[in-house]
Amino acid sequence: MNWPRLLLLVVDIAMFAVSLSAADRPLNSTRIVLDPNTFPKISRPLLQDTADQVAKTVDELIPGGYPNGAPSTILCFVANDKWAEKPRAFVGKPWKIEPRDAYKYNMRIAVTPEVLPGAWQRFVFQLAHELAHQKMDARADNNALEAFAVAVSLEVLHRLSYDGYRESNERFYTQFVPREVMSAVNRADWATVGLYLRYEWREEPVEEWDQTTHFVAAMALRKAGNFPWERLLDIGASAQCGSSRRNGHAQYCPLSPASLEDFPEAVKEIVSPSEMKVVIARIGMPERDGESLTFRENGKWVSLRWSRRSDPLMPDGFRPIE
Repeated sequence: MNWPRLLLLVVDIAMFAVSLSAADRPLNSTRIVLDPNTFPKISRPLLQDTADQVAKTVDELIPGGYPNGAPSTILCFVANDKWAEKPRAFVGKPWKIEPRDAYKYNMRIAVTPEVLPGAWQRFVFQLAHELAHQKMDARADNNALEAFAVAVSLEVLHRLSYDGYRESNERFYTQFVPREVMSAVNRADWATVGLYLRYEWREEPVEEWDQTTHFVAAMALRKAGNFPWERLLDIGASAQCGSSRRNGHAQYCPLSPASLEDFPEAVKEIVSPSEMKVVIARIGMPERDGESLTFRENGKWVSLRWSRRSDPLMPDGFRPIE
């Protein structure tokens, strides 16, 4: 047997396979690099396989390059104790607390140490969530963008056949949501869902954001069907940051109705602020006329309605929340 010729043939086949794989790979496909200094060596190969699946699925949902022409290779690292509470997405110059390889990458994602004991499904959720932020432009954030990122995570879990984990998280995060609101989600009453979200997001710029409401919105967005995932690409660029946008971690930038102009009406009803209507609320006394969303919150009755901004007349006891 001619071993040198056989070896050359094997090498040629291998090189052809590699070149074919590269040719089949989409031009702007995402590549996740797991940081060798924060991911344990023993679990990194398995987590890398999961990361590759997540990246591929997010690229399928939101195809296209990253904002500002950023390279599509992203470093993913495990946050240390000071950042261990929640995942984060970063753009531009690294923080001192990031691992030493961070300076090599324009975009980075920090996941929590909870993914390390083998919580693959939690890793999928966190990585998909932060990749969605990078696709939308991680320099801007608001409740609507958070809801979109949660929706992407739930969709990725579904597409990777982790529906049991997805459903358990949906139940966990919405367990204290008023049953009247979840009933509206289940019957596809998007105007009522949007009414509740506008009320809960009324202090958006100054309060700690509530992931519960992000789950409510995300579940509604997925249930509405035919969500245009591809339109999330660079949507953060249209958020109202003005000239103050900067690299680093996300800053609050309100989402204008114009940002969702080409989205389905259901999406606008769920997450978009209305230019024509305002939420009015009555606190402390239940409204039983059938026109209001009425529920108990913190031991008090809350009744909500929509009202036209141009209407000076308020029903008895109601006040604008803005």
